[in-house]
Amino acid sequence: GVPEKRCPCCGFGNRLGNLFDVLKENEAVQQKPVTVMVWEDARRQGTQSNGKDNTQRELTSKVMTVVELLEHFQKMLDICIPHIQEIRWIKHLQDTDFSKLSDDTIIIFTDFAALMALRARQAKNSSVDAHAIIANFVILWNKRDVTAKGKRQDKDGKEVEITEEVTISNVDVVHFFAETFEKGKKNDHQMHRVCLDEIIRKYRAKLREYDVELKHVIIWTDNAPHQYRCRQTFIQVASIELRHPGITVTHRLAVVDNFKGIHDAVGKDPSHKVRELENQGIRSPTAFWAFVNC
Repeated sequence: GVPEKRCPCCGFGNRLGNLFDVLKENEAVQQKPVTVMVWEDARRQGTQSNGKDNTQRELTSKVMTVVELLEHFQKMLDICIPHIQEIRWIKHLQDTDFSKLSDDTIIIFTDFAALMALRARQAKNSSVDAHAIIANFVILWNKRDVTAKGKRQDKDGKEVEITEEVTISNVDVVHFFAETFEKGKKNDHQMHRVCLDEIIRKYRAKLREYDVELKHVIIWTDNAPHQYRCRQTFIQVASIELRHPGITVTHRLAVVDNFKGIHDAVGKDPSHKVRELENQGIRSPTAFWAFVNC
């Protein structure tokens, strides 16, 4: 076949010219230390796998010299996919899902069940931390157009009041808590099935209050190899249509990169609340009490 040619507009050489060489040769900045965020394998909590620590690619703070930074940046650019739309295709799909969100559809973003360490502020001798599982879901529904008022600068730089139609939707954050007897979080897929079933039942009832019947559920999940790619989870998600007749499901799996969003951050809220209450002397010794206190 014909070899693919690289786009003549892409590549740092075409975009930045000799900027890299100029900076590398500048003695005033060559060895200047800078703090940057780089993607590296970071160790995760939990058990080991095959004798090796579990890791996950995360943004990590690192100090480099200007020369080291440019060399690292150049190395990344050399292997970078040329066109941004290929890198950010998930964002385009999310925008498409939202733009086509109909009255009878809900979108669910979910992070896999995380582990909460219910650590006491004043631990007893030889005490062991209790643990709880928390599953986080962000649900988008009831998209609609509303009239919004605001201010904007005109061509002369003066602020003028404007009125325009904007598209909004309801965004709900739902947390589920469950007991666990070990750090390994066994039977994650069973908990996830129960959570999804409860969300579908809840929003089916909510939409019926608006005389709308829920017909379609779009589920966005990450692509963790031992979680969402396990056969049990696929079976549980695929069988939603059997457990909830009349509802079709679209399951979107993320690629390795570019899938961080609000569904990853919302789990920090209950964890922060539990720690805050612990400092006030209000204990959360079990998953049930973590739920009650939150």
